[in-house]
Amino acid sequence: MRHFALLFAAANIVACQTTGTATQQQTLDTITQSEQRIIERLAQLDARGEQNDGNIQSLRDELSALKQQVAKSQVMLADYLSKKENNAPTQAESANQTVVNNNGDFVLGALEHITIEAVNLSFDARIDTGAATSSINAVDIEVFERNGDDWVRFHVLDDSKKATDENWIEAPVVRFVNIRQASSEEPERRAVVKLWTRLGEMRDNSEFTLADRSHMTHPVLLGREFIRDVAVVDVSKEFVQSDPK
Repeated sequence: MRHFALLFAAANIVACQTTGTATQQQTLDTITQSEQRIIERLAQLDARGEQNDGNIQSLRDELSALKQQVAKSQVMLADYLSKKENNAPTQAESANQTVVNNNGDFVLGALEHITIEAVNLSFDARIDTGAATSSINAVDIEVFERNGDDWVRFHVLDDSKKATDENWIEAPVVRFVNIRQASSEEPERRAVVKLWTRLGEMRDNSEFTLADRSHMTHPVLLGREFIRDVAVVDVSKEFVQSDPK
């Protein structure tokens, strides 16, 4: 019942096109809060090791559907605001506008800019549908304990940004993964964290593996988990949802 109620709330944004910005934004905020509660519930189950809990798959399915509705609702709200400001229909005719396909999915280019909200900095991101998970160029990584849980502190850098006391990121560790490199027989232990990000009109709390990508051209890699259910990739284009630097 809760699942259908949440989807109904998301659908209300479509029906509220004429009821004003405040109503639409309030509905969208409610959906986003519900999404966050599901994420927190899943994190609690994972932390307690309840991997066989019968509710986990149901929660994941609900989160996936809700994530898709939130993303599409954000597009509708942005389009409504643009129409209201310009008194004319809006179409995605430039890189500054949200581009969606006929199914309402975001269209991403092979390269985009993504903003890490914790430090409000933007980075080049390569979208790679061949990779399941996303990773980010993290340096100065420090694992520490807070209230009995593993946390991590790190900087995210590229060629144009320097590490400062103001752009430390701290986040709870979702889990650790062991990555085996071809150059080493010993697996490398890496932390996985969740970070709030913005890519055009897309806003999401996504998982990233912390990795040294300093030898890579792009500091952020976005895998299939990031785009699943909300976006498609047009590899022939770049910066569809964001301006090139």
